[in-house]
Amino acid sequence: CNKCNETCNKCYNKTTCLKCKEGYYLNENNECETLDKQMESCKHTIPSNPDKCAICKKGYYRNQTYCKKCINNCSICFEKNTCIKCEDEYFLLKNNTQCISYNKLINCKTKTHSGCTECENKYYINKQYCSLCSETIKHCSTCSNGNECNECENEYVLNGEHQCIYYKEIKHCKKSNSSKCSKC
Repeated sequence: CNKCNETCNKCYNKTTCLKCKEGYYLNENNECETLDKQMESCKHTIPSNPDKCAICKKGYYRNQTYCKKCINNCSICFEKNTCIKCEDEYFLLKNNTQCISYNKLINCKTKTHSGCTECENKYYINKQYCSLCSETIKHCSTCSNGNECNECENEYVLNGEHQCIYYKEIKHCKKSNSSKCSKC
């Protein structure tokens, strides 16, 4: 038989503890940590048992009677891998699994806790980020989404399917202006 480490009463092996000695708690890696360290994340303890936590501090969630850290940059969560609200200057991915810095929102006019809600000219909202219209729709300068162009680049005409066509490819069109055939 191998002896458990000095903070553990009952163990599976030298590195995996099953029950900690008094003044310690069992963390998620089956290691014993001091209650003082655990209480740093606790806002209010249980009155009848001051070694257990009733309410955790911001950025932590309650797991039984102990506090565990939320995912990075998350201020409110109720379980390990899911966030409810991110810290300031971060937005939450739609699947609630990650808080992303506002700095990642490139070409975005209006940044919110939900991601980008308004993009700069020539860009559209694509899954909380901004995408360039011309990357999705050839020769498109302004669009409302990745399928419908609103305005084409110079010398291109907007057709009925909201796509841009080179004006010389349109029968009888001699000149284009403002995404329309201007001279026949």
